[in-house]
Amino acid sequence: MTRTYATFDGYHSESQLEKIRDLMQGKSYMHFNVSVGCAGGTENCILGVSTDYEDVTQEELKESFTWALINELARRL
Repeated sequence: MTRTYATFDGYHSESQLEKIRDLMQGKSYMHFNVSVGCAGGTENCILGVSTDYEDVTQEELKESFTWALINELARRL
């Protein structure tokens, strides 16, 4: 089984990304594995997403995660 990885780079706070991780861990048919990595403090963090779902590209993973996140947030409004 091949694992596909994608990252969302940027200057995000650790606390923001931890909330997204907690919200999205294991979601969708792709069963997202979400991680937070920080360099040089807690305001320069990236979000990592991976899946074991077969035959998915990095771009497809990012699109699927973004779509699922938007839908999850919309359900909570």
